[in-house]
Amino acid sequence: VVHTIQHDRGKLQPTTLQSIIYVHLKPSTRCIQRSERRCELLQDLVDLCCMCECVLRQSNTLYTTPSVSIVYIPLSLTHTHTHTSFSLHPQVQTNRQSELHYEEVQFFSDDTLYQRGIQWYMEQFPYPPSPSVPPTNSSLPSSPPPPPTLLFEKSATYFVHPQAPQRAKAVLPQAQLVVILADPSHRAYSWYQHQRAHSDPTAVRFSFSEVIRASPSSPPHLSSLSHHCLTPGHYHQHISHWLEYYDHSQLLLIDGDELVERPAAVMDQLLEFLRLPFHPFQNILQYDSRKGFYCVVESNRRKKCLGKSKGRSYPPMTDEDQQWLSSYYAPHNAQLKELLTRLGRTPPRWLI
Repeated sequence: VVHTIQHDRGKLQPTTLQSIIYVHLKPSTRCIQRSERRCELLQDLVDLCCMCECVLRQSNTLYTTPSVSIVYIPLSLTHTHTHTSFSLHPQVQTNRQSELHYEEVQFFSDDTLYQRGIQWYMEQFPYPPSPSVPPTNSSLPSSPPPPPTLLFEKSATYFVHPQAPQRAKAVLPQAQLVVILADPSHRAYSWYQHQRAHSDPTAVRFSFSEVIRASPSSPPHLSSLSHHCLTPGHYHQHISHWLEYYDHSQLLLIDGDELVERPAAVMDQLLEFLRLPFHPFQNILQYDSRKGFYCVVESNRRKKCLGKSKGRSYPPMTDEDQQWLSSYYAPHNAQLKELLTRLGRTPPRWLI
């Protein structure tokens, strides 16, 4: 640290210094702790992303490990099934189950959790510490390094949260992002039924037709449910927002229909995107006609399917609601198709 006195917008006056004293300081706290303390002092001026300056300076710790954030459209069965299937890969680690949000961490979309800082976030992943490096003069042969472990999480909230892209970029600049593009009309109906199955009072009281047609002057709880049903399907808007912070090469877009019908092929596509070794998903995932979706085949050849709450059946959407949603999403889908064409991406089948 060089102690100087500065004048005139940072320029040193010629007669200011007669000598320079160099003081060598040895920090008594870890980088993460120092940044957390700075953020506490400046909490009204800066975002907690200031802690991210430490991430690249950690050595032999979790923070230097490449990780992947997987961003899902909130289509319950699809993203839960993908999460379960992808976790079967031997070089993949997912987060521990959260006490607050069950399967999801929601660090980047929950302001309270985000205040806990990077160290708390990384502690949500059961990653082992890096092996110690033997001395250079050791006569013992060094063991080969363990295979790289990919960390991933799924989220139903990151995709649409206005601050999540900036926060994620600050913490995980090299993250790979995966978005499942389901038909927005089906996604909206699925979300309504999901809320209804969980006894959301607004979803129980109002029909799907009433929810999607709610206006800004509707009761707040009805407008809120309508917003959560409809706006996640504005794919162009949300993808464009993420691409303000990440390069499009870090983004994989998955056709939701393809994932439901051919999950093993989609898993192969995901492994190629993440540069992970091949894994025989075609031997692990098997269709179960009783459940109506693919289940995991265990070593004893027994099928392990998702719980009763997944893949639940509900009445089909009415033709009137389908037509209303088709008209509502038409301009949004046109913008999405234009964006995908510009990025050189193949549009999902429901968009063609």
